[in-house]
Amino acid sequence: MAQAIQERALQLEASMAGRKLELIGSFFQRRDGSLTAKRRELEGLGLKVPDRFAAEDDVALSDLPGLTYRFDEPGQSIDFTVADTGRIATEYNLRGSATGPAPVGASGTGAVLNYSLFGAAGRDQSVGWLYQGASASFDARVYGPLGVLSQTALVTSNALYDNRASAVRLETAWTYTDTKSLITYRAGDTISGALAWTRPIRMGGFQMQRNFAVRPDLVTLPLPSVSGSAAVPTTVDVYVNNVRTVSQDVNAGPFRLTNVPIVGGNGTARVVVRDASGNTSEQSLPFFVSPDLLRGGLHDFSVEVGFPRLYYGTYSDLYSGELAGSASGRYGVTDFFTVQAHGEGTRGLANGGLGAAFAVSNLALFNVAGAGSWHEGRYGGQVFASFETRIWGVSFYASTLRTIGDYEDLASVTAQPLLFGASQVAASSQGYLGGLSATLNSFRPPKAVDRISIGMPVAAIKGSVNLSYVHLQQALGETNNIVSATYTRPLPYNGSFFATAFTDVSRPRNLSVFAGVSFPLNADVLNRNLPESLTRDVIVSSGVNAGPDGVTVGSEITKPLRQEPGSFGYRIRDTEGARVQQQRLVALGYRGNNGQITATAMQTPNGLYGTGQLEGSVVVAGGSVFFGNRIDDAFAIVNAGAPNVDVLFDNRRVAQSGSDGKALVAGLRAYQNNKVAIDTTNLPLTAAVDTTQEYVAPRDRSGVVVDFGVKATTPSAIVILNGQDGKPLAAGLRGTTAEGEGFVVGYDGRAYISKLQPANAVTVNLDPATCTATFPFAPQADAIATIGPIACQ
Repeated sequence: MAQAIQERALQLEASMAGRKLELIGSFFQRRDGSLTAKRRELEGLGLKVPDRFAAEDDVALSDLPGLTYRFDEPGQSIDFTVADTGRIATEYNLRGSATGPAPVGASGTGAVLNYSLFGAAGRDQSVGWLYQGASASFDARVYGPLGVLSQTALVTSNALYDNRASAVRLETAWTYTDTKSLITYRAGDTISGALAWTRPIRMGGFQMQRNFAVRPDLVTLPLPSVSGSAAVPTTVDVYVNNVRTVSQDVNAGPFRLTNVPIVGGNGTARVVVRDASGNTSEQSLPFFVSPDLLRGGLHDFSVEVGFPRLYYGTYSDLYSGELAGSASGRYGVTDFFTVQAHGEGTRGLANGGLGAAFAVSNLALFNVAGAGSWHEGRYGGQVFASFETRIWGVSFYASTLRTIGDYEDLASVTAQPLLFGASQVAASSQGYLGGLSATLNSFRPPKAVDRISIGMPVAAIKGSVNLSYVHLQQALGETNNIVSATYTRPLPYNGSFFATAFTDVSRPRNLSVFAGVSFPLNADVLNRNLPESLTRDVIVSSGVNAGPDGVTVGSEITKPLRQEPGSFGYRIRDTEGARVQQQRLVALGYRGNNGQITATAMQTPNGLYGTGQLEGSVVVAGGSVFFGNRIDDAFAIVNAGAPNVDVLFDNRRVAQSGSDGKALVAGLRAYQNNKVAIDTTNLPLTAAVDTTQEYVAPRDRSGVVVDFGVKATTPSAIVILNGQDGKPLAAGLRGTTAEGEGFVVGYDGRAYISKLQPANAVTVNLDPATCTATFPFAPQADAIATIGPIACQ
């Protein structure tokens, strides 16, 4: 008679078809010898479980369709055999942020002032030397835990309306972002949210809108995925436009690659699966990616209420006297269908519309919308439709926007003609000047805007061709029909050729044609003896332009400014042709640690002119004041603990600490992980550092303090210890000081001993005996003292 098996719990090492899963599973053995496990446990091992079982239900392995297994009791392991249909595909997130959002650091308190100072002067043949004016623009902000308070302004020596010096306030706003709800709140000057078929306006008031930038790891677009199966560990490569965009190692078994990084458009990607033996298989992956689509279940919105801004950039504080509101929203019903809605209104105006964007079989994207308006008893409508696709390498886009009847929106009823007088300012501050606006100009939406564009590669001419047509009919009836064609092709030595022609077919004699070539140069081409700072990123181009004003020929050599301090840039251009078009220009630029300076000289047949510009920032943060380059996003104050320490951002040297050991690092990406590090080469030998690199995720337009914890070490020295025989003590022996500080003897009897006193005694364990040594200690500046040899007796 068979002996009954005792029920027991088992912890078994799992494998699949003989390949270890590197996982331990919890199982239960019944009296009949069969094995069971919790559903969640089996799914954790990659096995599919019938839907009738709950997560905590005990599931007999015999209930899994197609599964067989071998239980090795002595080895405490279990080996499964099952088809891919019985396994859960291993998912690999190609976005690279599956671990979730970057931890946003606590916002400190500080202030930033960006400035740009500009001046121009010249010598005109008719009037001689003249001063053409100066201007200064400022962008100031104060940040803290409660958000960012910002202010922008423009100061000019000759205002547009009276040619006298003036100061104009541009924008004042307080902004706060809730990183949990992904919502940004803004009070003050703002721009209303908009969709592809609506027009935004500036207003002063309150705004609440979704901010997906808070979560860079969150994929808002429906990106394609790749599924397959590998018999052995394999590498999967994804090619888009014959360029490898992803290379991912996958384990044996079914797999699924999600969020394949494709920027936009539609087409077919190649997926190549290659194992360690070199065996390959290939499949096609149709895709369609568009920013007009939202991933299923996500919603985006913007809501604002306030007073429309009038004459932005000309007057500081002119707003309409009528309250207005606007709201826009999008919702991803599925990955391929997104609905849209918009509404806005003010006194005498109501406007609303609905729309939708949807993809069809990874081949095309349709976008349709309709809106209606009521304005002081008059009704109107607007329709919008667009279509885009890419088939056989040909990209096609077409859209139309038409208004019907007396269609109005906030942009049209709040806009005012630009007049300069006290009566205009007083009247505008009280309400809308509808009659005057209609008399002088019309700000109503255009009656029709039609666009068609086609782009395709043409092998016969070894390049690509783009054709476009735009039909625009303004509200007052003026019509433009613009046709353009562009041809580009690569040339040897990384050069390129381009040619463009465009004309307005509704206007006679306005055809223009431009063609040219461009080549990048390097130090080898220019001169091996020239410094790299003068030759890196140099581009030489030349072109011909033929138009209604004649033919011109231009050539230029350009070296753009790079982002790192010490970058030098220049532009030299000569244009020849008709007298009115002749021009010679030289521009020089330099970016230092404390700002950027640019100077330009231009010669024309009428005279010689020059400009100068200085840009930079002043930062008060981290207990110090810093002068640096313009800071438009986040930044860091780095405490390197000592002067002249190089600071690196994303493995690039970007700054050096000052006399106080601190440095300003600009250009950090808000809400993303930014790698900031220090080079310890210039740290004092007596300094101790907790870490040499940190990852920080600052808030938008705010600063974060990065303290590497550099501090002076406790009094320490390298002590050379000899035994009674006069030879160095053996490496590996352990000892302690009289104060209880432990140490280990290294090679040649050398021991690093810290927390030393002016007079010291140490004991070394010789196992079983001990020896004692005594020695004095005096610290040395910027160096670790070496003491000895000292006899240990």
